[in-house]
Amino acid sequence: MQVKFSISCDLSQVPFKVSEILDERINTTQEHLDFFKVGVVNNLHNGKEPTLSMIEEIDKFRKTLYFLDSNLLEASQALTGYVQNRLPQSDGGEMSQPSIPNDNQLKELQEALNKLGGVNDDTSSEG
Repeated sequence: MQVKFSISCDLSQVPFKVSEILDERINTTQEHLDFFKVGVVNNLHNGKEPTLSMIEEIDKFRKTLYFLDSNLLEASQALTGYVQNRLPQSDGGEMSQPSIPNDNQLKELQEALNKLGGVNDDTSSEG
């Protein structure tokens, strides 16, 4: 049975907490991926006959990927809330145009993203 936990923290700690959670999940996924590659993929590639344990391992790895995906969704939602709360709020009841983050906010967001997974500054695209 899976149980979901909620974490409360100061708004300024959100990027750090998200990075901790993702780091743990990514490490677990990487360990399972390494095991999966050796125990299933390499064995099949080298001509070993499929076994029930290989099929079970495929199912276990799918679950690992599901948990990673769930954590990524939660991280995305937490960081979206963080960014929205860090942006200036309008004073009146009128709908205002979405504000463009200032340089400090962009820098904070970039630092938070870097902590999450080694995002680099290369923004060029192939085309």
